[in-house]
Order: sequence, then structure tokens, then C-alpha cells
Amino acid sequence: MTLFITFTLSSFFIFLIPHTAPSVFPGLFIVRILFQIAMTGPASSPLLADYIHKDSLGKASALIGIGFVLGEILSMGILFKVTAYMSHNAAFITCAIVGFAFACMFLFIVKEPQLRNKEEKKSTTSAPEDS
Repeated sequence: MTLFITFTLSSFFIFLIPHTAPSVFPGLFIVRILFQIAMTGPASSPLLADYIHKDSLGKASALIGIGFVLGEILSMGILFKVTAYMSHNAAFITCAIVGFAFACMFLFIVKEPQLRNKEEKKSTTSAPEDS
């Protein structure tokens, strides 16, 4: 849910960017700040501790960094080529739709680990009873 919410919010803020024109302050300034706040979830790798064994956290973090770079290359190489001849509004809407499509994919690709549920069941079953 973390990735879905953050990518959905960031897609919404990308959609708002052309509506802030022509002034940069305060419209674009506020939307850009909100976009950056929305992207802190994926950038901080919130799922590493749940999915990756602690001995492999460094490798997983490096792979996430590589993923960010590859994502930027793909977005500049593909999205910029596709949106180059569009109007500004159409280009930002296209990017927002692509971002929202990725957000929806996270709902099906990333599963919540069952570690917390097992730990909670253990703690409730092994807790001493008050007599």
C-alpha cells in the first residue's frame, strides 16, 4: 500500500504541474514540494526490512539505486520521445497516467509479508495468562 499511495499521489501532482503555469511561485513551488514528499516513500526503500534478509540489505539497496537510474533512463528515452510533440497538458497527463498505471501494478506485484502476523500470533499465544 505504501508504494501504491505514494505513486498515486506523485502522479496526481504531476497532473497538476501544467495547471500552475505561468507562475512559478507559489503554485509550482508547492506542487513540486508535495511531489517530492510523495516520492520519499519509494526513495527510502520502506520494504527492504520486511523482504530482505539483514545480511543482504546493502545489495538490495544498491539494486534499488540501479533501478532508479534505469527508470530515469527509460523515462527520458521513451516518455520524452513519446511526449515530445504533444502539448504541455497532454504530456503531463500522459506521464501521470503512466505513473498511476505503475501504482496500480504495485497492488498486484508487491504482497504484504506475513512476518508481522506470525509474530503477533506468537506473542499472543505465548503470553502468560493472568490468574
